[in-house]
Amino acid sequence: MRLVGALLAALACLDVALLWSRSRRERINVLDGLIRAMNVIEAELGGKASPLPPLMTKLSREDGTIGAFFAAVSDALDSLGAQPFSEIWRSAVHAHFSLLPEWERSALTELGNALGRYPLQMQREAVALCREQLREQLALARKQYGEQARLVWALALSAGVLLGIVLI
Repeated sequence: MRLVGALLAALACLDVALLWSRSRRERINVLDGLIRAMNVIEAELGGKASPLPPLMTKLSREDGTIGAFFAAVSDALDSLGAQPFSEIWRSAVHAHFSLLPEWERSALTELGNALGRYPLQMQREAVALCREQLREQLALARKQYGEQARLVWALALSAGVLLGIVLI
């Protein structure tokens, strides 16, 4: 019975490493998806100058968190008269990107303040600025994940083995 308990405790330590790894990979995937979406937004604003509702609907077809974010914005655009676009965008950012650090959410919120409000060139500049900030964070997140993943897994394995030995 003690052996089973020790084994379960060791597995719990490995589960912590797994949760850490999943959250870091999810952040990387979200940043990558946001950068792709920024590329689409900038191209649409520069080319066709698409209105925001069809653009948000188009982006809502993306997979995962990114699609859910743009779907929430698109759905909330029905209340655009009662609520400004920037508030709709901010609410969706905070609802769908809680795994991002506050300053990354703040950069996205600033983008929402510019979209649909300023001349097209200023909107494109705001999209480009946000995209570059996210691109820098994506590069940093990938680097940190590569450096820290082995350490986290080694620590979890060591802690699990040590805990298992202590419990036996």
